Amino acid sequence: MHTAVAGEAFTLARRAGLDPAQTFAVISDGAAGSRVLDVRGEMLVSDTYLPIRTMPLELWRKDMRVIADFANSLACPTPMFSAAVPLFNAAVASGFGDQDTAAVATVIEAMAGLPVGKKEKR
Repeated sequence: MHTAVAGEAFTLARRAGLDPAQTFAVISDGAAGSRVLDVRGEMLVSDTYLPIRTMPLELWRKDMRVIADFANSLACPTPMFSAAVPLFNAAVASGFGDQDTAAVATVIEAMAGLPVGKKEKR
């Protein structure tokens, strides 16, 4: 969820014409800071999702199915998780499955009418 929210924050900043590097500096040193920003912040700044820092998007999508099945088996609602799943699925469908999980930001960029992050060859 943190990765999707971070992608949303950077998309909002880009849409507002703010500098992504300055946005990163401001939000990472305060209440919005997180391990996700520590690991993936520079990727979100550069809008480039290779090399993979922790996990490819396709692998995380598999883990999301496991989490969803677990929550469903407990009849436990997961509204934030459920809202993020389609973003990850769309990023994989858009060709970013072999890139870092942070590439989920590309879907939010497309929704905002911004140029989408770079699809890179390995």
